[in-house]
Amino acid sequence: MEALISASERVIAHKHGGESLRALCAEIEAALSVVGGTAVAHEDLDPVEAAAISLWNESVAIRGSDLETVVRLRGTALMMLHMVANQVAGSSSSVQVRARILTIAVATGRAYHEFGETDNADMAFELAAKYAQDETEEPHYSNDKVAKESAMLLNYRAEILWRKNQSNVAFHLMNRACNSRFIEKLTIREIEVIAETCKNLAAISEKKTDSVQWLKVCLNLLLGLIPTPKTEARKTQILLLLASEYYQLDSLDIADTIVTQLLNETEGLIALSAFLIKFKILDKRQVKDPESYSTACKLLQERVALVNAKEDAINLLFTILHLIAPHSTPDALKLADWLLAQNESIPEKASLFERVFLVKIHLLASPTSKIVKEEALESVKAVIRTIGVAGNVSSNGSSCAQMIVWRSGINAMNEHRYQDAIDWLNVALKLVTGASNDDRNSASIQLKLALAYSQLRRHDEAMEACTRVLACKDQSLSMSAVYIQFLVHLEENQIKLAESCLTDLASRLKKMGDRKKELSFLLTSMERCFKNGNQQLLKHVLAMIAKQCRIEDNEYWKRVLLVITRCLIRLSMVSDTSELGLGEYTEILNHMEQASKLLESANQQVSDEFPPIQSEFEWFRQTCWNLAIKTAVNFSTVSCQFFSCSARILSLGVAEGTEPSLELLNNKKISLYVALLGEVEQARDAGQAGVEHIQRARSLLDDLLSTCRKLILTDAGLTGKDKIYHESLALEYELILLEYEYLKPGGSILESIRQCVTRATEEVFPVKIFQRMADLCLRMNPPSSVVFFTVGAALAAMMKQETHLDLQQFAQWLRLMISASPTTEVSIEMYQQALEIMQSSGGMRSYPEDEIQCKNSKIQYRLQNTAWNNGCDFFSAGDKENAVMWCEMALKICVHLPEDCADQVAQMTRDYGEILAE
Repeated sequence: MEALISASERVIAHKHGGESLRALCAEIEAALSVVGGTAVAHEDLDPVEAAAISLWNESVAIRGSDLETVVRLRGTALMMLHMVANQVAGSSSSVQVRARILTIAVATGRAYHEFGETDNADMAFELAAKYAQDETEEPHYSNDKVAKESAMLLNYRAEILWRKNQSNVAFHLMNRACNSRFIEKLTIREIEVIAETCKNLAAISEKKTDSVQWLKVCLNLLLGLIPTPKTEARKTQILLLLASEYYQLDSLDIADTIVTQLLNETEGLIALSAFLIKFKILDKRQVKDPESYSTACKLLQERVALVNAKEDAINLLFTILHLIAPHSTPDALKLADWLLAQNESIPEKASLFERVFLVKIHLLASPTSKIVKEEALESVKAVIRTIGVAGNVSSNGSSCAQMIVWRSGINAMNEHRYQDAIDWLNVALKLVTGASNDDRNSASIQLKLALAYSQLRRHDEAMEACTRVLACKDQSLSMSAVYIQFLVHLEENQIKLAESCLTDLASRLKKMGDRKKELSFLLTSMERCFKNGNQQLLKHVLAMIAKQCRIEDNEYWKRVLLVITRCLIRLSMVSDTSELGLGEYTEILNHMEQASKLLESANQQVSDEFPPIQSEFEWFRQTCWNLAIKTAVNFSTVSCQFFSCSARILSLGVAEGTEPSLELLNNKKISLYVALLGEVEQARDAGQAGVEHIQRARSLLDDLLSTCRKLILTDAGLTGKDKIYHESLALEYELILLEYEYLKPGGSILESIRQCVTRATEEVFPVKIFQRMADLCLRMNPPSSVVFFTVGAALAAMMKQETHLDLQQFAQWLRLMISASPTTEVSIEMYQQALEIMQSSGGMRSYPEDEIQCKNSKIQYRLQNTAWNNGCDFFSAGDKENAVMWCEMALKICVHLPEDCADQVAQMTRDYGEILAE
């Protein structure tokens, strides 16, 4: 207790000094916590109470300069008095202390509230509420001081509670504060404070009904005061707010009653505000009769004087003008002229005239204007003519008016009222004042005029307007003008001129470096061409878009390009003539190849954002196949490439990580085989010029063989039965011969042939495949080693697979082998094999005669002739041993000659005797 008394005495002795007082407050609070509820002698309480009062007075002195210190001082003073009150409870001095605590608690709570410490404010107000009651918990109405503080306490608590959570308890507290037993104790100033609180709470209320309730409380408080100009002004303001709130709650009758009262009792800005609500009520009630608005306007002019009107009043009147205009535009215009007439002599007349000028233009040009368009146009022109008569309009004002009329033209354009748009835009041209930016403004108006003319198919006027726009040299406007010219040429089906405009625009956009804008323009042009039905221009635009899209390295644009490519293919397939030519089919082929690349990308970039597009794969594959068949007769080169492209698209249609179906593999195999067949045939016919065909054929062959092997692995039933696989090997054989003839690759041709033929032998290909290989040897004249190996394989296949030997074929191949034999020993072996066949049972007279002896001098290398000639050649060369061997072989064969060859055989026998005699 000594520490508390010491600190209290130092407070009493202290003179102004915020920082040291705050330190003393901390010391006192610490001492109070030590004392707690310990009983204290009454004489020791006097310095504590005096120090508390001193702290309170000090807080009042510094109230405006340091709110934080004020809060600290009052809080400490409140704690000290609360301790004193507890110590003197029940004594004669208790009531006096309680009244003092109540005052300080209310003021401290208010200070805490202003400082933003709502929790401390609540604690202070709770303490004040405690001391506002006696031991029976009834309010001290008999004590004026307590009554006043209680009313203010309730007011402040209601405010805090409402600001915190807008609880209805706040209304209960405020109604208690407005109790007549409290109010009669309050001064006018204190009542005004409570009324102002109600008004402020109305402003922050979330519900309009709550706002009305607070305003009604406020109005009742003000009505209880003695009328003064100040209180009457406040009541009028609250009535105006109430009328506005009732209007927003759609309680129009109540709002109208309040407004009528205000119109009868007020003037100036308040009356003008009341008129604004009056017109709003008429508008919300959907009053259509213009007379109601005219009557209200006349009353306004009678009741309100706007001489030397202030800015707020003028703005309010302009708001009223815009509210009236949709219902009675002439009355709104009259009010605008009335405003000017009321202020003819003010210094700011020119400025006011300009504002009225703009408002009148706006009212006349507004889409909601009740004046018919023709009258509105004439009225606008008349208003424009007043420039320089009743006042001056600045360049900015003229530009604003131009913008208002321009907007009317644009609104008409948007509503497809193109003639109205033309009329308004022509009026806007009259407002061009010659300022630095008016050339561009004029060009902008001309551009819209050009578009409106084009929509009405007044093409000559549209082109003239575009020409005037191009003279402005503004890049953006010029591009728009060129686009409108494109639309005009499109409508008139002037293809070349339209294409020229498109090219010009694309070039301009490219120079600007705005790829997004360029694509947007091209897509818009595409849509217009499509709607117009001009396929030629549509194709031109699509080609431009495709070219632009190729530089976009993202999946979205690749898929857009895929759609565009499909459109280009469809358009290219439509011709004015009955048949397409090579050029058209080549163009379509280029699109198809581009599509295959895009499909490949689409197959690799499948995701949630970009799902699979199987339908696209199927459409391109089927279309490519159909085109391949369609071009097969007249354009074989293109046809082969279509088949090849079809096979490539089929491959792309398989999702990653999945196995292709049998149907897909079969379709791909057929496409590859037909393409390969065509390429090999063209390479065969083209000679040295067929190198490209050979190269494409090799690529196709590799893919075909791979596909065939996949099919065989997938379906074991195809083993040895796949005819296309068999035929592909024959084509491979021919391709090897063509490659070595025209491409001269490194390595041995015999080795390549050996691999090909060996594969056919091992996989037991049909004899006809070997026959085709042997026939190629006869036709293409390859090296003898190739002939010997190939024919040998063919003979072996024939001997192995054929139950009934085709001696004609066999004899022909045997003769080929003999002619290609690398040594005499091999040739003799071949002859011996033929002789054995001639001598076999059933075959004595079946060996083909033309293969034994040549009766036609033009046919060489028949067996008997060749053997005899070989013997003669060896004899001439002095090799009697080989000569005798070959001659004997010839004579053995002669046994199988027909009887009409007897003379020839006799001569050969004599010649052989001479050889032996040598």
